[in-house]
Amino acid sequence: MNLILDAERIAIGGGISSEPILIEYIRKYQRAIYERNEKYGSVPEIRQSVFRNDANLIGALQLLQPPGDIKFEYEAATLQ
Repeated sequence: MNLILDAERIAIGGGISSEPILIEYIRKYQRAIYERNEKYGSVPEIRQSVFRNDANLIGALQLLQPPGDIKFEYEAATLQ
């Protein structure tokens, strides 16, 4: 995915994001992949979405709204 997007950060949302062990598992295997393949560029940061379990609901709502009709304003939380 990073070869196409060159992302700096990837946010994991939905119910699965509430499992810290999963985030660590993804980071572990991500590092292993990037260490073997330098052509992938910089390693994006993997973190939990600030929307957590509501990420899928917010995404679905946003898809239903006409462009520019609704804006989601939120204060980004610092997640460790």
